[in-house]
Amino acid sequence: MPGLKALIPLDGSKLSESAMSVLPFLKSLGFDSLRLVSVWEENWENVASGKEDELAAAGERGQAYLDAYLKERSAEAEAAGFTVESIVKVGKAAEEVLEQTSEGIDLACIATHGRTGLRRWRLGSVADKLSRETPCPDLIVGPNVEVELENYTVKRIVVALDGSELSEEALRSPPGSPTRLGPRWT
Repeated sequence: MPGLKALIPLDGSKLSESAMSVLPFLKSLGFDSLRLVSVWEENWENVASGKEDELAAAGERGQAYLDAYLKERSAEAEAAGFTVESIVKVGKAAEEVLEQTSEGIDLACIATHGRTGLRRWRLGSVADKLSRETPCPDLIVGPNVEVELENYTVKRIVVALDGSELSEEALRSPPGSPTRLGPRWT
């Protein structure tokens, strides 16, 4: 089913770039376009006044860095056959990325540190918030993933259902799909 669009949030780290490792797999599923998103987080609430000009200049440099960074990642994705849209936002990472998933995104592909316990509580988890709140399906890529996904074919998909009509929407075939999915009750 061509014409699908995936969103990949990137923060400039090698870890976030691990989400790009699934591009061949996404291509095999019919994805042909990407939205790459980076967020410059400005947290200047506790900074003494009189530094506004310096902070504004730092913000502009940060946004310019992220823009150049996304251009590099876009070139890699375009070489893999994707149409790429890159967006740099300013604000809180999770909220800004969530806003970008609200329209026209079929899958959010998110890398995670895989933190647990106190580290997760202290540092938070953007991936966790995104996986809970994206309006589209998401694919979470854990740390240190080095799997060749080109050879994978989708034979089975697990769909979690809670008995509601909304959850059963996941079983409906998209228009033009060659197969009909539906609930099997035993």
